Amino acid sequence: NSLPLESIQRIEVDNSPASAQYGHNSMGGVINLITDYNGEDQSTKIKLGGGTFTTAQTSLTHHVQKGNWTLGVNGMARTSEGHRFNADDQTNRIRSYLKYADQKGRTYRLSHILSYSDNGHPGFASTPSYRRSERTSHYLQGHGFYPIGAGVSMSHSLFLNKFDTRYYDKDGVPYEKTVGERLYDDITVGLRSEMLITRWERWIVMAGTDLDWSRSKVTVFNPIYDSPSQFSLGSFIQSKYSIGNGWSMGSGLRYDIRKVNPSNNFKKREYTNWSPKINLMYAMEGKRAFTLAYSEGFRAPSLSELYLKHTSSYGLTQQGNPNVLPERVRAVELSYEHPHSESLFWSIATFVNKYENMIDFVYSLPIKAVNREGITGKGLEYQFNWTPTESFSFSGHYEYLDMKDRGGDPILYRSKHKGQISMSLKSNLADIRFSTRIWSDQQYDDFLSHDYVVVGDKIIFPLETLPAQAIPEMIVSKQIKSYKVSFKISNLLDTKYALIQDYPMPGRTWHMTLTKSL
Repeated sequence: NSLPLESIQRIEVDNSPASAQYGHNSMGGVINLITDYNGEDQSTKIKLGGGTFTTAQTSLTHHVQKGNWTLGVNGMARTSEGHRFNADDQTNRIRSYLKYADQKGRTYRLSHILSYSDNGHPGFASTPSYRRSERTSHYLQGHGFYPIGAGVSMSHSLFLNKFDTRYYDKDGVPYEKTVGERLYDDITVGLRSEMLITRWERWIVMAGTDLDWSRSKVTVFNPIYDSPSQFSLGSFIQSKYSIGNGWSMGSGLRYDIRKVNPSNNFKKREYTNWSPKINLMYAMEGKRAFTLAYSEGFRAPSLSELYLKHTSSYGLTQQGNPNVLPERVRAVELSYEHPHSESLFWSIATFVNKYENMIDFVYSLPIKAVNREGITGKGLEYQFNWTPTESFSFSGHYEYLDMKDRGGDPILYRSKHKGQISMSLKSNLADIRFSTRIWSDQQYDDFLSHDYVVVGDKIIFPLETLPAQAIPEMIVSKQIKSYKVSFKISNLLDTKYALIQDYPMPGRTWHMTLTKSL
């Protein structure tokens, strides 16, 4: 609800372990959202939209530039009744930023996002939920970049995130389904500094450090703890060395320490880790073609995994475990990107990830956070984009993922095969884009079933399968001077499907958007 999608210029995805640069919580990679696009032809943009389930959405984006200063604002409001009982949502968001850039290469930015949402939680189809949540979110971020000498520059980032969430019962809830309020009060502050050195002909070096502190005061934690907090500190160094003839070698090393304080004089916990990475790259015609990489990542337990104690609306008690260990992964990846054609791009990558101490909430009495013995994941990713003419393009991607628990437990909610095919056609009449998402079947534990057995303190539910699916969609758009009209149909064939058991997803839906650029 808080992502400023209207202000995003591009999205960068790194799905390899990134702990060597970003530390905690980047074990599975990172997604960077690049914002603050200052196109002179898009200083003001207005969007009006509506569609199925009485959905209505509007947004306004505007920025002004005076010399070295840029001031921007973006506001969005959305409401929808949802596709079934208690699935309605309401979101209001405003984002503002101030940016300074001069001729000496110095840039400074300050941005703030304020978001409010009020959403229903429909629950399972067989046992509808009356629970709702409202959240107010603040994201305050500052960033500065400046050169300090020939080939040496510094950057600093400062952030404060604040979340206030209230879970409550829908009006008219039957007495036997009354749960009451659950309150969440979360705050995080952090600082990151980086030094970039490019003064050497063959060598680029980046070094930095970051720290953050967070505190959670929530009513779903074990009541013996008041307001648990955690402090994290990490330092890292990255380098890229040009060997010659298109070959280069990259390396990195990071050290992290996280200290967790459960409050009320309970035992404090400390987690430390070294995260290395190394890669060998080959470039052809100035474009990266071949990469062989080894990296390690880790993730310390979250406060919920340590201190949660909560009974769900369907009667299962979930409990954290202060004794769980940090997750770790070792990953090897081999990739190739085809650099030889302007009209055809394709790439292929294969990887092996070996996970240790993966944290999971297992079905027991109560449901408790534990470390799995170990998981091995093997996979392949392929993507292509063919643009034979300016008016036609054909693209797609395919992902294969085979994950196995070395302790013999089933891997749930993981399709071995996923993919998407897209085709775009531009004409004087309209632009048309057709795409289809495809995924194979996946297993799940039917924890709503009464046909289960208890072995020791562990509950064994029946193992069921969600079927494979193919969900197509189509977008038709037309540019008329400064206006753009788009019409989107999702789930074109009105397929009935679920991503988790007994939780139906929407059928065929449509949404129309009118955009005016000033």
